Amino acid sequence: MRRLLWFAGLLPVGTLLSQACGLIPAAEAPPQTPGTPPSPAAPSPQEAPRIVHQEQRVPDWPAGTERLQRVVASDPSVIVLPPRFQATTSRPALVFLHGHGMDEHQMVQRTTLAHRAAGLGWLAAANLGSSRTHWGNDAALRATAALIDVLVKDYGADPQHLYLVGFSMGGGTALLMAINPLQLPYRIAAVASSQGFSDLAAMAALGPFRQSIHDAFGGSPRVEALQARSPISQVERLQGTPLYLEHGEADTAVPVQHTVRMRERLAALDIAAEVRLYPGVKHHEDSIDEAAIMRFFQGIHRNGRGTEL
Repeated sequence: MRRLLWFAGLLPVGTLLSQACGLIPAAEAPPQTPGTPPSPAAPSPQEAPRIVHQEQRVPDWPAGTERLQRVVASDPSVIVLPPRFQATTSRPALVFLHGHGMDEHQMVQRTTLAHRAAGLGWLAAANLGSSRTHWGNDAALRATAALIDVLVKDYGADPQHLYLVGFSMGGGTALLMAINPLQLPYRIAAVASSQGFSDLAAMAALGPFRQSIHDAFGGSPRVEALQARSPISQVERLQGTPLYLEHGEADTAVPVQHTVRMRERLAALDIAAEVRLYPGVKHHEDSIDEAAIMRFFQGIHRNGRGTEL
């Protein structure tokens, strides 16, 4: 299990912000900073274990792992094949959705998720999503659906066991993929959102992400349009999808209120989710609890659970 160390000052503090809804904190990190089965009741913040940060080290790949770079529907992608891979063998697949300012290489260069998936014999893949500033727009959702289709048709991914994990911008996008507002033809077995957004309008308000969010949705979208597209406004469509949400309480890039309010909305609709809040933890790939996410996915897989959208 990877142990992690947080270096003071790794994330510089930026512009002072204010937001009436409380989702934009006093300080914001710059955009270039990046990415057990669900229980009936979400654990309280006090029940979540504390992450101990140590120096980030990406481990060696399991022997026989193969990394491919491929363009899927004009979208640059990375596909990781596990040892002893055969396309005729049906196997689970993990799809990673990157953070703002990052790209398809974030999964393999800055997390151990693909390493862990390969060790289990799973496929892993990530894409650019048509743009580094997509914020879960239509092009990003279509690009990710195309990647899923290629994993199933060309690499033997089990269409009943497709697992999405997203970091930061990718966390909210992973939730949108499960919500599936475009009604694209794929199935999602479970979703993990690490430090992800739930409210696009709040992220855009007075923050350094405002321009990229506006660009992603046509240049000058109305607040109401961003709210309607946000995961928190479409929570009811997550019914039946196993969910894992995690967030550091000291996150100033995507404030923890995004996950807190998502948890409250899910609970109001009696939708189960595993939610972990980490005291004192900031916004970075080192704050992804990769072991917990993989345990969550493995629990879903062992129980044979999957959902059809």
